[in-house]
Amino acid sequence: MNRGWLICTVALAVLSAAWASEVFEPVQDSYTVYSYDHGEVSGTDENHGDSITLSVEYIYESSDEYGWMNTYIQFDLSSIEPGTTLLEADLSMWIYGWPSMWQLFEVADDWDEMEITYSTAPDQGGLIMTITNPPTGFSSFDFPTDVAQDWVDDPSHNFGLEIIEHYFSRFAVVQSRESSTPPQLELNLDDSRVQESSWGEIKAAF
Repeated sequence: MNRGWLICTVALAVLSAAWASEVFEPVQDSYTVYSYDHGEVSGTDENHGDSITLSVEYIYESSDEYGWMNTYIQFDLSSIEPGTTLLEADLSMWIYGWPSMWQLFEVADDWDEMEITYSTAPDQGGLIMTITNPPTGFSSFDFPTDVAQDWVDDPSHNFGLEIIEHYFSRFAVVQSRESSTPPQLELNLDDSRVQESSWGEIKAAF
C-alpha cells in the first residue's frame, strides 16, 4: 500500500472528525396560564409540569376577555466541559396549531416544573431570538450559539428559556419531555483538541 496515500486517507478521516455532536432533551418543562374574563382572573395558580404538551398562546377577544400561556424549557448542558467551543446549536420541537411570532427569552431565575405557575414564575431575562411563522410538525431552528456557550461555560446562568406568542389570537402547542417526541437542543462542539492529538499519533505511527 502506498504510504503517502494511507497518511492522506487517515488525515482526512481525522479532519472530518473535527467536530462532535451532542443532543440534549429537557430536564424540565412546563407552561403557565393567565386568563382575564370581564374582571375575573383565573389560571394563575395552575401547574402543568406533567403535561405532554406545552402551550404557547396569546388569545385576545376584547379588552374584557384575553389571556396567554407561556412555555418554559430547560436543558442541562453541564456534561460538557466549560471552555469547550460550540460551533453551532439547533433547537428542535414538534409544533401543532397556528403560531405567528414566537419570542424566546432567557429565564432569569431558578424554577421547578412541578411548582411553576403564572403567580410564581421567575423573571424574564434577555431576548434570545424571534421566530416568525414557525412551521407546524417537526421543526428545527438555529439557536444562538453565544447563549448556549454561556450555559456551557457557566451552568449557574442556565435557567432555561421561555417561549411566548407575540401576536394575539394565535395559539399552538409543543410536545413536552413527557411525550415520545420531546424538544431537543443539538450542539456541535469543536473537537480540535482531539483532532490535534490524533494527528500527532498519526505522524508518530509513520
